[in-house]
Amino acid sequence: MKKLSILLLAGVFLMTTASLALAKKTPPPADIVDYDIVGFTCPQTVLSTETDQIEVRVLVKNVGTSDPGVPLQISEEDAFFGPTVVLRDTVTDEIQKGKQRAVEYVYTIAPPVFKQYIELSASLSDQNYTDDLDWAFCSTKVILQ
Repeated sequence: MKKLSILLLAGVFLMTTASLALAKKTPPPADIVDYDIVGFTCPQTVLSTETDQIEVRVLVKNVGTSDPGVPLQISEEDAFFGPTVVLRDTVTDEIQKGKQRAVEYVYTIAPPVFKQYIELSASLSDQNYTDDLDWAFCSTKVILQ
């Protein structure tokens, strides 16, 4: 009889502990900063005499619940040398109830290394790292003149 009551008591204790552990799961923060890149374009081709004036467009959408702005970085990707940052900016998208549209940012950049193909990437740094669209890529072919 003692063994049965000890086992029952241990079972109740374990069930209570497991229930409390599940109940203490922290909810996601109410004011999460979450931006997405919904578009990133650069010209398909550019003349070699104009490689210092490549226009890129980034469409940013705020899908979070607050708007403090987030850092945007555009880099030139290189297989041998790694990425080289060509632009840093802070982007914002005011939260408008029921009208969450993307905001377009247009930049003119000059890639630091001349080559025949220029690979560019855009990235955002927000608080939602797991399920979002924080990276985008585009490439431009340089036509020699």
